[in-house]
Amino acid sequence: MSGVSATAARSADSDRRNELGPRAGLPVSSPASQGCRSSVARSALTIRLTLLGNCLGSALLAVTSTAWMAYAIVVLIDCAVMIRNVIQVSLRQSGTPDELLGRVSGAHRLVTYGAIPLGAMLGGAVASAGGLRAAMVLASAIFGALAIFATCTITRARIAAIAADTTTHS
Repeated sequence: MSGVSATAARSADSDRRNELGPRAGLPVSSPASQGCRSSVARSALTIRLTLLGNCLGSALLAVTSTAWMAYAIVVLIDCAVMIRNVIQVSLRQSGTPDELLGRVSGAHRLVTYGAIPLGAMLGGAVASAGGLRAAMVLASAIFGALAIFATCTITRARIAAIAADTTTHS
């Protein structure tokens, strides 16, 4: 389609939308709403896949013997953590009533940051007793258990319910 005919088609389409009034927004917004529904469905899958990626990455760290491979694995694990955190924070904030958002975020940070030194202590004790490879195998097992837990609890239906609840309140 040439530039002139494309401009004419857009102009004719614009005239039709003006005749339709507010109804014209429906076909235009429909692809956007489908994209939102699709991203909701992918959120649960992405959380599971990033946890499985951390599980696999920790297992690979247990068997790798080269420093460059260990660095590459750690970078990939960290990328998976960042992706999962963005999705989890978005879901938590969209599913929490505005008046409770500060309390829920504070409780989450308390548990998360409180668990970090406990995990470091456990990892250090396991590494002291059984070596670094044993600590990485334990980390892999923990990530595997979290992936199974996420599969049971983070479902498309729950995420869709959060998304639907969010759109009705806004």
